[in-house]
Amino acid sequence: MGFKIAIFDLDGTLVDSLEAISKLSNLAFEELGMETYSLDMAKTLIGHGVVGIADKVLPRNCDLERRDKVIEAIRRHYEKYWDYNLKLYDGIDELLDKLTKKGIKLAINTNKDQRFADETVKRVLKKWKFTNVIGAVDGKPRKPKPNGIEYILEEQGISKSEAVYIGDMKVDIETAKNADVYGIFCEWGFGEVETLELEPSLIVKKPKEILEIF
Repeated sequence: MGFKIAIFDLDGTLVDSLEAISKLSNLAFEELGMETYSLDMAKTLIGHGVVGIADKVLPRNCDLERRDKVIEAIRRHYEKYWDYNLKLYDGIDELLDKLTKKGIKLAINTNKDQRFADETVKRVLKKWKFTNVIGAVDGKPRKPKPNGIEYILEEQGISKSEAVYIGDMKVDIETAKNADVYGIFCEWGFGEVETLELEPSLIVKKPKEILEIF
């Protein structure tokens, strides 16, 4: 198909951060007298960064002061526990090794706060070269907006038809569609196929299946 770059989501795609997000979120919720979430239910909080966690647990008509307190508490606990039991999914190391050997460029576009996205790469992905790590920055568009992917492609001089975006959530497939690139949904992450409203270009159960299109 002539693909030249593989752009990945981070949490739930390359990195299993469920235990970390569950722990830090529940510590924040307990502090504020809110309901806590089981490990399995914590999956529903992932996909839109720290702000997304707050928005998912608060009512839509929540006042801004309350929302800001929840966001502040989550970010405070994030500082301490963001890397709790952080690890790569099985098969990711082999996938990244083989893509690199094939000369395929690697990049990341995530809704994780930029600083923690950078730290995550340094902690568990430093073996591989990523041309870009695009995380969430206050005041800037985030997924499902296509800005991150478009920036990466423009900087790397790669066309949309030569790019693949890989993620595990509904927002990732929406992002791929909005950017007009080939979108892969991976089933080992936090999302469920049944939640998808848009059809991905490909659904994979294991990382090695991605190699079949390169």
